[in-house]
Amino acid sequence: QSHSIIPLMRDGRCLSKITQGVTTEIMGEAWTPAPVGGRFTNPMAGRFSTLPGIDEWSERARDWTRFAHWLEAFENHGVSPNVGSFLGGGTLRRYGRGMDVGPSGDDEIETMQRVMDEAMADGAFGVSYALIYPPDVFADTGEVADICEVVGRYGGVYITHLRSEADMFLEGLE
Repeated sequence: QSHSIIPLMRDGRCLSKITQGVTTEIMGEAWTPAPVGGRFTNPMAGRFSTLPGIDEWSERARDWTRFAHWLEAFENHGVSPNVGSFLGGGTLRRYGRGMDVGPSGDDEIETMQRVMDEAMADGAFGVSYALIYPPDVFADTGEVADICEVVGRYGGVYITHLRSEADMFLEGLE
């Protein structure tokens, strides 16, 4: 799995990878710039907004209300490698709950399940959480299981960064 979203936006040829034989980019490690909606309104804000070559994408990204929209944007932009993606769990949680601390309510989980269902129908491989970073760290096991129930209906995959990769490694596996 790669973190090539921004490099592909800047230069779809992705020469640094293609010349090394990398022909496929699987993205979506905890974050994707789509779908936009709910409480997730500006996917390119913050650290990405100052990168050269990202301005044009920042404006377009606000209209990516479906997961498929940003994959279609790559296709229209022209990219050399094959591209696929998981839906970022952080994106999903920000859509339904924003950056709020604490467990999600039933209506927020229903929203996230609906968005996950749409993303799977749009071609997402599954969902990817980084349970060690916000906002994913605020998701409890029940919330992740509720989302994975939707992913499972499509034969999709759940991948994760554990809640701890050091001192609490075994607890992170739980």
